[in-house]
Amino acid sequence: MKQFDFAKEFVDKNFNYLLEHGFSENMAKFIFVTITIIVLVLVGWLLNLLIDKFSIWLANRATSKLNKAQLITYIIKWKAGTKLTRIMVAYIAKNLFISVYGTEGPIIHIFIVVMDLYMLYYFVSFISRLVYATRDWAFLKPEMHNKPLDSIAQIANILNYFIGVFVAYSIITGNSVNQLLTVLGAASAVLILVFKDTILGFVGSIQLSSHDMVKVGDWVSIENYDANGTVLEIGVTAVKIQNFDRTITSVPTSVLVSDSFINWKGMQESGGRRIKRSLYIKQSSIRFLREDELEHFININPLEISNEIKPEKLDNSDADLKKDKTLTGDKKIKTNFGLFRKYAQDYIKSLSVINNDMIVMVRHLQPTDKGIPLEVYAFSKAKIWVEYENIMADIFDHLIASVSFFELEIFELPSGGDYKFYAEETEETPKAIKRKKKKSNDLPF
Repeated sequence: MKQFDFAKEFVDKNFNYLLEHGFSENMAKFIFVTITIIVLVLVGWLLNLLIDKFSIWLANRATSKLNKAQLITYIIKWKAGTKLTRIMVAYIAKNLFISVYGTEGPIIHIFIVVMDLYMLYYFVSFISRLVYATRDWAFLKPEMHNKPLDSIAQIANILNYFIGVFVAYSIITGNSVNQLLTVLGAASAVLILVFKDTILGFVGSIQLSSHDMVKVGDWVSIENYDANGTVLEIGVTAVKIQNFDRTITSVPTSVLVSDSFINWKGMQESGGRRIKRSLYIKQSSIRFLREDELEHFININPLEISNEIKPEKLDNSDADLKKDKTLTGDKKIKTNFGLFRKYAQDYIKSLSVINNDMIVMVRHLQPTDKGIPLEVYAFSKAKIWVEYENIMADIFDHLIASVSFFELEIFELPSGGDYKFYAEETEETPKAIKRKKKKSNDLPF
């Protein structure tokens, strides 16, 4: 190149000087090539240092004046421009070296290959930082919040690195990239096995995005992986979930497509959070009410249940019922369990923390060996975990305390203390005492 003729003239002049003083041609060339490489490396390092300082100063001035929503702001933030300046310095040094020494010789060939690899490395790095800058800029767009931008950025960088490896192979060996692609085609089965998780994760992230199944910030529960918390990141191979105990669980992205999980986004966007819990009532404590007991239940009922159990509400036209009010043939006669169920439902409806626009129900479930489950099914207005748990605890505290007023019992397995109390309270019958004395008289001592 003509712009580097001055350097060639300088080298030729000093090269001849060495030849005149007894150096061989190969030795003189080796000395000049080595010195030139050292000088180029030092000058290049110094130029890169100065350019980096200038780039930082320029970036600070530019970001203070530019809109933060502009793509150029994030390109400057990721320092993508410094990678291009390194490529420019290396390109100038390579052409200067070639213009002086040509392309023949082992040392010259090694230097040219190293410079090409150096420029390739920084070009791949520039593309990678450009991808991440574009991702951060896209995050600002509301319509992109539910898109797997991290997965797309990772896939783009994987392709970028693959292309970089192909080009590096071509630079080092001097062969065409087509030869490497032919070898990779023959080994495609092995590659598919090696990158199975990456391929499945990429396909899974696309499906999650297209079907709007989950996005960053959603509360999800995955039982098989003991994950219950907020989605922090959706990557190509894994989804990071921060549990409520502040631990991080990594779940393969493909699992969210192939296995079942719970996304609580619908609950958070709805009018309430579901309360679904049961009390187990002993079946032996359930009975019909006699007419003389109605006034008692009227007095303990604060929520207008008295309208349901007033004596005049009962139908006394049936002759059989006039004979015995304990008969169970008339459905209008209430049981203590039925009244308690009605009481619980009216009590829950009266609470301001319950969303009455949604289902509010207290129902019987299938009887079990632990009693009859009385299930509360309602929705609290509060959806935050602590407030929700406090509301549910207050409701069941009240219901458990109210059970005894209806002469009902909650099933509970006996403990060691219960057996001890029973043993202390139980007195031995005279017959058992007599049998015990007789047995003691038969003892040989």
